Amino acid sequence: MNKTNKKINPKEQGALNVITIIITVAILVLLSGITIAALVGNGENGILARAQQSRLMNEIAIEKEKIETAVQSTIGTKYAGKIDGPALYNELKNNMKENIEWNICGTTNYITFVDSERIYLVTDRGEVLAFEDPDFEVGVIMSENTTYTDPDGHTAIIPAGFCLVRGSVKISDGLVISDVAYDDIFNSEGGNQFVWIPVDGENLKYERDTTIGKDLSYKYYEYTDWKDEGVNTSSVSKYKGFYVARFEAGIPENTIFTNQENDNTYIETGKNIGSYTPVSKKNTKSWNLINQVNAKAVSERMYRNSNSVKSCLIDSFAWDTITKWLSNSGYNITNSTDWGNFMDSKFDYLGLCAKHNYSENKWKVSKKWEETNAINSGEMTEIPTGSTERNFANNIYDFAGNMWEWTTENGKHAGPSNTYGVLRGGGFFTESGTTAVGQRDGLNRDIYSAVNVGFRVVLYLK
Repeated sequence: MNKTNKKINPKEQGALNVITIIITVAILVLLSGITIAALVGNGENGILARAQQSRLMNEIAIEKEKIETAVQSTIGTKYAGKIDGPALYNELKNNMKENIEWNICGTTNYITFVDSERIYLVTDRGEVLAFEDPDFEVGVIMSENTTYTDPDGHTAIIPAGFCLVRGSVKISDGLVISDVAYDDIFNSEGGNQFVWIPVDGENLKYERDTTIGKDLSYKYYEYTDWKDEGVNTSSVSKYKGFYVARFEAGIPENTIFTNQENDNTYIETGKNIGSYTPVSKKNTKSWNLINQVNAKAVSERMYRNSNSVKSCLIDSFAWDTITKWLSNSGYNITNSTDWGNFMDSKFDYLGLCAKHNYSENKWKVSKKWEETNAINSGEMTEIPTGSTERNFANNIYDFAGNMWEWTTENGKHAGPSNTYGVLRGGGFFTESGTTAVGQRDGLNRDIYSAVNVGFRVVLYLK
């Protein structure tokens, strides 16, 4: 009986080879005691995921060590015991193969490794912190309220719809979030940014200060029946904190403010708010010329549809809590000349400004912004919010000076017919020595608006 040899089709042979390889790999995996499920893993439990995490941590450790070596070579070269940022940058640039960038935010230096896009914080004392946490998705928008734990063991809640910004690490320095993915400490992606205020109820309480005198508060004896119905004690108690806008409320880009007659009478009335919502973004013109009633309305509009946060005009409890937090951090809250834009402020400033004038009890509002290299004492100069690192405290900009800021606190003055709203923080037309950041002033909430009056938004977790 003749046997005929059956020829195998090349395609069939290829398929057999693939099957053979798969079977061989499966046998080897099983023999080594490793299951395919363990190899692929579920999230962070898989071998591949753990290996990737280990590699990331090793890369961070190497980059951090390089910065620490450069710090030791440059600390104290200009100021005793402090880091010289430009010198640090030159040391790294001259002795490393990687492409790096250097920026400064407040008193903190930021070193960016361009290729890996990782940012490292170097404090003015030379402490090096890596913001890249393998256990937390920095820059990723949260799908639900998520707890973040910083290197000191302190916690904050990152709300759904927001991300922890790249370059923000410590809660004590002012932890920053944004509503735009992969935004960074420099607000490069242009998201609305907010700073977490940690309220433990012991060292720092969410409460209104009633100190009489200039140490913290405006003297109440000139006003009566002061109260604040805008408090959110239950939220702060539950989540141990709240968020404050990093910047004074700004005017949305390309906004044109006009009233129904299409003219500029809004300058006197401050009542045109249209359908606009404020922004909390760097280098933005403050939303001034607005009364308290409208400031409250547009603040609540900002995140009206959010399931995770409630946006509000800042209340007196929040303002006083922030003021005490800044005081605990070493900022001067009784005379803020050195970190606010006041009438008596004088500092180097390269950027845009608007020089206004006030005479015969009336503002002459400048309609143009111009470049300047200095803010001079005695001038009424408005600057964009967040435009200088000088006016900075725990990652919050312009909390002292630039704009008086409306709060939700109200009372009566000169009789029951006039209802007044409280302004805080001073402005570019007030003296820093007589207008501490915690002091109050009161003006008619329905009518008053001015070029040196703005507002700030706070967020409470739901």
